Amino acid sequence: MDKKAIKSIFTCLILIFSFLTVFPISQADISTPHSMKGILYINDEIPTSPPSDLEQILVKLVFTTESYKDTIYEYNSNSDETNYNVGIFGHEGETADITVEYYGYEVIPDDNQTIFINAGTYGYIIDLHITLEIDIEEPSKVTGLSVTDAKDGKLDLSWDEATDNVAVDHYNIYRDSTFLTTTPGTTYQDTGLNNDQEYCYQISAVDTSDNEGEKSTQDCETPTKTTIQNNPPDKPTNPKPINNTEDICLNPELSVFVTDPDDDTLTVSFYNASNDQLIGTVNNVENASDATVIWYDLDFNTYYHWYAVASDGEETQSDEYVFKTIEEDNNKPSVNIEKPEEGSLYLFGDKIFQGILKIPFIIGSIEIVVNADDKESSISRVELSIKGFLCDVNESLTKHPYTYEWTGFAFGKYNITATAYDVSGNSATTSIIVRKFL
Repeated sequence: MDKKAIKSIFTCLILIFSFLTVFPISQADISTPHSMKGILYINDEIPTSPPSDLEQILVKLVFTTESYKDTIYEYNSNSDETNYNVGIFGHEGETADITVEYYGYEVIPDDNQTIFINAGTYGYIIDLHITLEIDIEEPSKVTGLSVTDAKDGKLDLSWDEATDNVAVDHYNIYRDSTFLTTTPGTTYQDTGLNNDQEYCYQISAVDTSDNEGEKSTQDCETPTKTTIQNNPPDKPTNPKPINNTEDICLNPELSVFVTDPDDDTLTVSFYNASNDQLIGTVNNVENASDATVIWYDLDFNTYYHWYAVASDGEETQSDEYVFKTIEEDNNKPSVNIEKPEEGSLYLFGDKIFQGILKIPFIIGSIEIVVNADDKESSISRVELSIKGFLCDVNESLTKHPYTYEWTGFAFGKYNITATAYDVSGNSATTSIIVRKFL
């Protein structure tokens, strides 16, 4: 080693010595290693639990001059002298209170133990006695978990009551491994779900000390899928003809009012209650509306029984209704031409004035309107004819209102004739002379 290096080392040693002389280190400022060990008695017994449980025991020292230190409880099965060992660094003159943490609960030893750090003392043997009234036993695993489809975004859960080892306070419910809610009972309905989607559940029991048991898991390889609820339609009501009425025509209009709790479109069928023969069916009937069919060719002076069935895939039948048809009809129906009116001028269908002309005058197209009625039975049809220059119209009108749009070119005088026929074959005729241009 050269002289220069030796000189540098010597200089450093002089500086260190000078520093220690100016700033002496007090013995009390030096933290020295100590240990504390002994036997821990829990309810007067030495714990012999498996290591996984012993890891939940901490022996703690809380010092007066600095924050507490702790150590994990160490179980020494080969020693009769100790089953815990705490390694600490303490200062002379310090005192420390001793506590035990057991599964998160802070427990003070029965004799309120403390230690006092003395110079030259490196080991302390202290037996600790603690009394526990803490329940750490977990409830057993839940069994019998069942999940069923309640339809319309709902699933019903049920499971066996866990009562074999602890008092269960409530159950935790997990959906797809995420905590959902708690329930005090062994049934639960999960709502607000998406239809046609799969869900998997887990249930665990929680006791009165808030210890949670192992989750019972639904087989998530075959989760439960929600489906859409189809409630059946409501019973059809408000029949027409009104129940137990008489003097009904031979081609009556049957009608019922139908509703559906799911707001579904319905199919409504009408039946002869005497032989369950279909009278007619109406498709695509909107919720809260009337469905109507015609029952043709009935006999005079006869009672007829009928009912209706509303369906949206599920069927609901109405009550049975009855009516009586009219006596035999030998009277003619009434018929008149409402439009065009006598003495009126029409311009492309609009009436300009009335009462000045001798006969109606029509310029351009016009809708002819015929009114026909029969008090005893009903109108089966109205035969309409228009005769004149370059015009020969013959139309059979079968639906009320009885109308015809006259659009063909015409010039001159024309005869409009309307003949109404009732279901009994009786007829009546009316006619009117008009002039038409264009």
